[in-house]
Amino acid sequence: MGDTPTFTSTQHGLYLQMICLYWNNKGPILFDKERLHKMSMLNKRTFNKEFPEVLEKFTVEDGKLHHKRVDIELAKLVDLKEKRSKGGKAGAKKRWADSQQQNDNTCHNSVIAKGSVRVSDSDSDCSLTEDSVYESNGYKELAPSNRQTVGGNVVAFAATAEDEF
Repeated sequence: MGDTPTFTSTQHGLYLQMICLYWNNKGPILFDKERLHKMSMLNKRTFNKEFPEVLEKFTVEDGKLHHKRVDIELAKLVDLKEKRSKGGKAGAKKRWADSQQQNDNTCHNSVIAKGSVRVSDSDSDCSLTEDSVYESNGYKELAPSNRQTVGGNVVAFAATAEDEF
């Protein structure tokens, strides 16, 4: 409000309403005096008296009201959102990559017992054929050729329902 010290209370109210409308619109607002009058909830005489001085704080281009300071603040907001989005995506990508590495290690070392396997974070029972598993250090594990992955997560197995160990 630094550039409006000479405004009356009514002018301040009208100015703030127009700034809020501008902000909610995320940019310039239509220069429609009748619409702005209705928004102001002022009587016609008061609006016509106060509006010209408030209008001086805006510029009119292509039938729209522009406000330099609000445009600057909106641009900062867009820039901040883009930076946060990029940061969030980079963080998610890193977390997924770290998680992927852990999943790859976990899936590779998963022990299969009686055809029951753990897939992602939910238990799914799968009956496995003899050629779907191999023995390593006395444990039966899912053969790598029978794993199907999406984004590095094991989601399906080549197995039949008839054969169990």
